[in-house]
Amino acid sequence: MKAVISNRIYMEVSDDLQLSIDKELTYAIPTHNPLDPPQMIKNMGLIRKGLVSLPVGRMDLIPEHYEIVDKRITKPVEFPTFKYELRDSQKDVYDALEDNSIINAWVSWGKTFTGLAIAGKLGQKTLIITHTVALRNQWAKEVEKVYGITAGILGSGNWEIDHPIVIGNTQTLYRNIEKIRKEFGTIILDEMHHVSSPTFSKLLDTNHCRYKIGLSGTIERKDGKHVVFRDYFGSKIFKPPKENYMTPSVHLVHSEIRFMDGAKIPWANRVTKLANDEEYRHTIAMLAAAYAARGHKVLVVSDRVAFLKSCAELTGEKAVCVTGDIPHADREGLIDQVLYGDANVLYGTQAIFSEGISVDTLSCLILGTPVNNEPLLTQLVGRVIRKKEGKIDPVIIDIHLKGNTARRQASNRVGFYMKQGWQIKQL
Repeated sequence: MKAVISNRIYMEVSDDLQLSIDKELTYAIPTHNPLDPPQMIKNMGLIRKGLVSLPVGRMDLIPEHYEIVDKRITKPVEFPTFKYELRDSQKDVYDALEDNSIINAWVSWGKTFTGLAIAGKLGQKTLIITHTVALRNQWAKEVEKVYGITAGILGSGNWEIDHPIVIGNTQTLYRNIEKIRKEFGTIILDEMHHVSSPTFSKLLDTNHCRYKIGLSGTIERKDGKHVVFRDYFGSKIFKPPKENYMTPSVHLVHSEIRFMDGAKIPWANRVTKLANDEEYRHTIAMLAAAYAARGHKVLVVSDRVAFLKSCAELTGEKAVCVTGDIPHADREGLIDQVLYGDANVLYGTQAIFSEGISVDTLSCLILGTPVNNEPLLTQLVGRVIRKKEGKIDPVIIDIHLKGNTARRQASNRVGFYMKQGWQIKQL
């Protein structure tokens, strides 16, 4: 009996083995409403009787006596010398990583930096997959910094595929799956917790590359779909110690503003009502201005664009607002005002600032929208705890609203802060 490894594992099976594998690769994901049936994810494919396919990360399901034929693509290339020294914990991961893996490292550990060093070690033409243009541009800057070469860009009208390192955003890559599926020897998926979405999973599942590496600061998803991660990257997870970050304190602000209760009222409607509350907008703007006056560079996040723009206007001329309707080229200029200029308050959408964007001068986070999602909270906190010379101690501003829902969620967030060992101060 034989198993062929390429983009997936193609394997001859008996009826009993097929049933066993199908059961192992079928996941029942609970829905938000306990009365609804679970969402079913099935990762075994039936090609014909006696022949199945399964994700390349599940080599553990190949019986020991099987002949294994590895047809994955290798594309050896020469990398320039890596210009920097890895820290000890980064070098430990670098030395140990030999195959498909997940690097689950705390924010600010240096996943981008280490991932590029590993790409050089593996010596394969490398595709880095990002899900936003801002992250793609950030990776490109890092490639130039550590290797002194220009990365190829796939997207925004570019198709620069003949480079040792190529960076593409998911939308462009998904539209060109046939062009890339045998083009690379290594794929690095940034923010790999997105892999459970059909776009990301298909990009990985159709690619024949030899190495697949996932990077993330959090490998838990609130929706429970993290159970599929090892199907695509294997069971090897590197979880280095938390380091290279500044420990924040937490300031709890108690407000008389009420957040709507009622299970029958959609969450989006409740958030919108809060965002439209004039008193709440003034509260956020005043908090942002007050902490900026103490010397902080403040990040205010929300998922309501009109709310962010209104608060930025209330805060004054030293506030900038970065939302999805601003062109990518203009966003970098606005962010640079916070990094290098006089701007001291940055209003931004959660979608843009929850993942990976490095604005190292930021030292204060204000949660403008209630958060009840620990992985998201971890990512948001990560925006303000990066080390930078001369930066003041970071602080998280957590606004406690009235209402049962708000109280329950606030309690969960406080539990998260306590678990991290952060100092909490009531204002």
